[in-house]
Amino acid sequence: MDRKNTPGKEEITRLLNALLASPGVDGHIEVLSTTPNWISLRFDCEPRLGECILELVDNLMCDLAEHIRERISIALREILTNAMEHGCGFDSKKRICVGYVRTSRMILLRIGDEGGGFQRDDIPHAASANPTGQPFSHLEYRSSHGMRPGGYGLMIAERGVDELLFNEKGNEALLIHYL
Repeated sequence: MDRKNTPGKEEITRLLNALLASPGVDGHIEVLSTTPNWISLRFDCEPRLGECILELVDNLMCDLAEHIRERISIALREILTNAMEHGCGFDSKKRICVGYVRTSRMILLRIGDEGGGFQRDDIPHAASANPTGQPFSHLEYRSSHGMRPGGYGLMIAERGVDELLFNEKGNEALLIHYL
């Protein structure tokens, strides 16, 4: 991999300063780590802040081919949205952590939320849990429980990265893309 186009310390500092200077961000995003290979942020569970984080990560991957960057960004968006919606219930008093780790061989994204987590075999509202031969049972579940249409996020995320791992509790995820 040609790393000469990856953001260095100065560019990362510029990107983070621009993020923190965005309207309405002051005090809502905490920077935990800012090395070129390891960036960690903690922020209030608010969709507008999630969008800021997604834009930052996209800028950090500026050296990747567009189709690869798009796949990773879509996977991150799905897991981040799940953390905000299902993990934190869009409660702005709860916090989300996002980590971006970059090595010569991989990009690792870590998303963690303050929610109770989930078990992959116990999410009837998700398409990934549909019984064999019943590809739309999650839609019936979502409708009968007043949930919005959807339920494809985990499947979409799994297709966007090489590995998608969850901790035992189900409130932290690792997205890994090999370079």
